Amino acid sequence: MSARESIVNAACSQRQQAKPLLLVLAVLTALLVFSLFYLEPETPAYNIALVDAGILAIGFALFGGTFWYCTRREMDEGETIGERYREGGNERDES
Repeated sequence: MSARESIVNAACSQRQQAKPLLLVLAVLTALLVFSLFYLEPETPAYNIALVDAGILAIGFALFGGTFWYCTRREMDEGETIGERYREGGNERDES
């Protein structure tokens, strides 16, 4: 097993923990958008809010992309098992 494959397997094994994390990121984004209405441009607080928006965007891209990839990967594996079942094979067959 390659290092990349082991990292992907480790990340996909924690897929269920991504749901609450994405929810927290969504709440933080809503709070950020709400606060942007009250901040004046070119102030230090506004600049910090923009940095926060960048961090949230990176978090969404990273964890959302990982969640999407792992879900798609699991669905593809499920189709493979289903095809073997329809062909008369057993799920434990390694062929």
